[in-house]
Order: sequence, then C-alpha cells, then structure tokens
Amino acid sequence: MDHVAKNLQEYRPFQYLLFPKYNTFTGRIQIIKDINGYPSHSEGTSRAIVVLYGLGGVGKSQIANEYIHRYKKDYKIRCWLRAEGSINPEDYKQLAKFFGIPENEDNTTVWNDIMDRLKNIKGWLFIFDNADNIDEVERFLPNDKAGSIIVTSCSPTWENVEKLIQVPYFNKIESVLYIISLIEEKNQWNLQTMT
Repeated sequence: MDHVAKNLQEYRPFQYLLFPKYNTFTGRIQIIKDINGYPSHSEGTSRAIVVLYGLGGVGKSQIANEYIHRYKKDYKIRCWLRAEGSINPEDYKQLAKFFGIPENEDNTTVWNDIMDRLKNIKGWLFIFDNADNIDEVERFLPNDKAGSIIVTSCSPTWENVEKLIQVPYFNKIESVLYIISLIEEKNQWNLQTMT
C-alpha cells in the first residue's frame, strides 16, 4: 500500500491553510450558498472552478477561507495556494510531502506528480488566492473531475470558467454587523486579559 492510500485509508485528511477560521466573518451567506450549491462543490462528482472576483479588499479571500473551514468535512484534501504572479511552490511542498513525493525534484515535476496522485482521490479542494488571470494558474488547474477549485481575483475576465461570482462591497447592514463583531471580539479579548 502506498503512502497516500495509507494516509487516506486511515482517514487522515490533508489540510494546508494559511488562515484560521475568523470569528468575525460577517454576511456573504448567499455567496457561500452559491459556492456550495454549485453541483461539483456539493457532490464531488466533477471538477468545478468557481471564481470569486471583485475589487481589492472586498473580502474574496475571507469568503474562500470561510467556505473551506465551514465545509472542511466534505473534502479529504484542502490546500491554499497563493497565486499572485505565480503559484508559490512553498504552498504545495506540504502536499507533496503528504503524497510522499521527493523534495529534490523540480517544481514542475512535483506539481505533475501531485496531479497524478489526485486522480485516485475524490473530494479535494484547492483555493488559488489572488490570481490575476487564467494564464497564471491554468497549468496548475487539476484536470481531474473529482474535486473543486475556488479562485479569488480582481479580474472579471475569466474564460471557460463554469461559475463567476462577483463579490461586492458590504451593504450598510453587513458593515454595521461587521463592526459590531469586531467590537465584541475586542471586548472578549479585554475581559480575558483582565482575568
């Protein structure tokens, strides 16, 4: 039995995330539902690419982070990849280690080996965060149809992508709720530090 099969058979999911689940996440419920309601994200039967796009600072990465934490039980492999300019090899080294891929191989070989291993696994999720355009990430997009991909981007021009979701600024109610959540979190922190 190979290293990967043993890890998955023993129900050890792989997770490489850069951010914890934020207690102050506010609003965006419909966007989370739209991502999860997209067939392959909820069923895991075919690959889906969902692009969250909008102006910088509107919360695209926060939405992807909330989604990956909220639905982590639906995915055996969860991996966050920084995609600004190009995919950061540091982000997929842990995944390569999980798959037992030697570290001394070049980055392209390592990524191709990861893609080969994914063919035998249903239920994976990759987040490609802050990608400028499809050209930057296209060669890294798994062709296997047993997983899901969320891309965050400022660019609305993504061709051949199944689902584009524009992320707007907070509306007034969401803004107020977010500020209240920040105040509550700060008050809880203050209470904890005083005791």
